[in-house]
Amino acid sequence: ALEAMACDTPVIASSAGALPEVVANAAIVVNPNKTDSISEAMHILLNDNSLKKKLIKEGQKRLGYFDWKKSAKKIENLLISLD
Repeated sequence: ALEAMACDTPVIASSAGALPEVVANAAIVVNPNKTDSISEAMHILLNDNSLKKKLIKEGQKRLGYFDWKKSAKKIENLLISLD
């Protein structure tokens, strides 16, 4: 999902696992066991350019949350605090 966001692609994500936490409000989240849910999300994205643009914009924002330098600094601080 994050790679798609990095490529300015609107995302349809499964409601299973950790994906809802990863995508937050930057994707359409669907039930992976219901094909009608998936096809409806695809239909919406194909026909709603304003939603598509919004999801791309939100995806770019969401990427900032998963920054390698920030993550490394958090881990470093945690390790230092264990001393």
